[in-house]
Amino acid sequence: MEVFEKGEKIIQILLKAGFAIKKSKVKGPAREIQFLGVKWHDGRRQIPTEVINKITAMCPPTNKKETQASLGAIGFWRMHIPEYSQIVSPLYLVTRKKNDFHWGPEQQQAFAQIKQEIAHAVALGPEEDGTRCEERALLSSREQWPVLEPLAEGAWGDSRPTTGILEPKLQRVRSQLHSNREGNLGCL
Repeated sequence: MEVFEKGEKIIQILLKAGFAIKKSKVKGPAREIQFLGVKWHDGRRQIPTEVINKITAMCPPTNKKETQASLGAIGFWRMHIPEYSQIVSPLYLVTRKKNDFHWGPEQQQAFAQIKQEIAHAVALGPEEDGTRCEERALLSSREQWPVLEPLAEGAWGDSRPTTGILEPKLQRVRSQLHSNREGNLGCL
């Protein structure tokens, strides 16, 4: 009830300040909303279906500018795609200033693969048990464990760089790694 009272106060303040709210824009409690272009369903961030359809319908770029535009549209959703940077690496090569634009089989394969990955992108958010799984894309492939293990285990000894605000995230990565190794696939 308190939330509705505060919401009502906010609306009154906005109305007094001269702002108008279209009734068509007002939504009540819902399990799914779209906010700033991002679809939220049951507390999990997802790529909206219209975005997936537009990206998967993209034609291969024919010049550097089109490639940059494609990478920009796809890159906004990179956190949903495991190994994003490795997949799109051939596409970035053709956008470099010193390189002439040449769309070869490697670029075509990367373009097709990234479109397929977008179509099957994972949702990010809390799991049913309430744990945060923002690291889902990071932890989704076993090949990345050797890279993460030194971070998770503190392999630098006394000369370890200061991680500051990243420390809680590294703790979650470490616990996720250990739970996955014990057979609990958690949020993967």
